Amino acid sequence: MVNGELEKLSIEHIRIYESFEKKEKCALCRCIEDFENQVLNAISTDLVMDLEFFPKFGNEYTFCDYHMSKIEDMQDKLGMAIMLKKLITLEIRKMESGQIENKKTKLFMKKSNDKKCFVCEKVNLKAMNMNMDIDITLDLWKNTNSFRENFRSQQCFCFKHNKLLLNGAKDKFNKNDFEIFKEEITAVQLKYCKELENDLEWFINKFDYRYQNEPWYNSKDSLYRAREILKRDNI
Repeated sequence: MVNGELEKLSIEHIRIYESFEKKEKCALCRCIEDFENQVLNAISTDLVMDLEFFPKFGNEYTFCDYHMSKIEDMQDKLGMAIMLKKLITLEIRKMESGQIENKKTKLFMKKSNDKKCFVCEKVNLKAMNMNMDIDITLDLWKNTNSFRENFRSQQCFCFKHNKLLLNGAKDKFNKNDFEIFKEEITAVQLKYCKELENDLEWFINKFDYRYQNEPWYNSKDSLYRAREILKRDNI
């Protein structure tokens, strides 16, 4: 970003701009992932000392297995140890009091009073309230030339954010600007999806004995890439 453009942008605009400077994956998904990492970092520092949050932890909130493993991998493990100790202490108290789970509850059935994963709650709320990030993206596309270059150079957008961007642009832009925006984002999507389609086709072919000695080319991670572009379509 040139200095003149940088000086005119707000902190939130800069956050979105910097996400689009990276060309891999969906830039708006990356914003959600960055937010997730901020929440995870806060757990080991601020939240473990938070007088409002910590008393609720273990009673109203816990961590899902996925986020527990992510916290365990973080460098600062003191906060994690404090919270895990509280969870174990609560389980000991249940056992000592003779409290047992409802026998009628089926395995894997989610009960209305189940504790929620604190990180999932925060990240899902962020994902469902993307209006500000969509508006900023469209504003940058309209008014910042260097952002337009980054936008056209994106690897892809997940289908969820692609849809939100197109719907937002239709409401926000005049007809001419919308058509240009639609053409640019569609060009990004088509290029990536056609390459991904070919990679998936080759991945499938590799299970045919006739192709077993052929190289994988770019198909080995095609399942992961397909999941990444599809996974947020139903948020």
